[in-house]
Amino acid sequence: MKIAFELNFTQKLIHSLTLNGWLFFDFQNLDPISVNLLKIKNSSRRWFYFVPSQGVAVKFVHAAENEILDHLPGKKVVYRGGDELKIELGKVMAGRKKIAAQYSPFGELPYISRLDAGTFELLKSLDIGLVSSAHLVQMINSKWSEGQWNMHIAAAKELHEIVHKTFRWMKKKMSDHHEVTELTTQAYILKELSRRGLQTEFNPVVAAGRNSGIPFYMPDAEHNAAILPGQIIQFYVAAKEKNEQAVYATQAWVGYTGHTVPEEMAKVFKILVTARDEAILFIQKNLKLKKNITGFEVDEVIQRIIKSESYHNYYVHRSGYSLGMTLDVEGVTIDSLEVKDSRKIIPQTCFSLEPALYFAQYGLRTSANVYIAKNGPQTYGNPLQTEILKIL
Repeated sequence: MKIAFELNFTQKLIHSLTLNGWLFFDFQNLDPISVNLLKIKNSSRRWFYFVPSQGVAVKFVHAAENEILDHLPGKKVVYRGGDELKIELGKVMAGRKKIAAQYSPFGELPYISRLDAGTFELLKSLDIGLVSSAHLVQMINSKWSEGQWNMHIAAAKELHEIVHKTFRWMKKKMSDHHEVTELTTQAYILKELSRRGLQTEFNPVVAAGRNSGIPFYMPDAEHNAAILPGQIIQFYVAAKEKNEQAVYATQAWVGYTGHTVPEEMAKVFKILVTARDEAILFIQKNLKLKKNITGFEVDEVIQRIIKSESYHNYYVHRSGYSLGMTLDVEGVTIDSLEVKDSRKIIPQTCFSLEPALYFAQYGLRTSANVYIAKNGPQTYGNPLQTEILKIL
């Protein structure tokens, strides 16, 4: 995963996709993709940065902030007023028919669609043909180095140990008749993360009973339930090593505070496990045959199994997203429900598989992290959960 903009590398990617160039734009942090990739400080005026497939890049900057792009290679064009900007853009850009931008037709990929409607209209008035930069963004922002892969493996191992240590802690506390709440359990997990040298942007999900049926529920001072016997307990933990280059690993596990898991819950969880494992098998088979597969195709495998069991109305969100130095980076999502992600799954990228079902009384989620290595997909979070864990 690259953390600095490299002109030659970017131009090779643009050329490989038979594009004329890539146009970056921002105004007051409208586009975090451009800001993060190009390492731009806060700006109060519009700027554009055009990278052609070959030749010299061009920087369009306002006179009041004419140094904003000085750290990037290319020719500088300074403007003062809007009409002047349009003229200068026209001189360089007019008539180019395949220019990538952070745009997605009809908002199909909202993770990429950052170009505002007015700027889109301005560029179209210059007879510029705009296409989505989604593939370029994934190729630059989502690929891991071997070192990052190794850091992911180490973090995944630690998370697996933390989850099971937390379940054991809960069992002892409850067996000794001490009160255990969602917040005290979350605090225990956070303490373990810190002790093991891991960091996270998000507090762990600890959801008990009915709260586990709320997608992405997270306890806080106002929402905190006691964990009682006879309840589903859902964990979701994401963390990475304390390193500038470190990438995330995730774990989703489900336990039950009782001796015998109710039959209906066990049945539903088995469906999720089957869906998860069939999706992994689909990826393995197709990549072995060197077939291109997309994010939505993998999600369709999961949805097909859930539909066959008549639980589709309880499937409310995508089944996976890309992992990197932040959660949910701009790589392929495993999604045919919220959006139809038609991007290819490419080597050196990692994504989660997290099929989930949510009901009024409880919710269940399972997970695997899938890394596309040179010798095929590798799963982490092992051993993957196959049945609901009995805590008491």
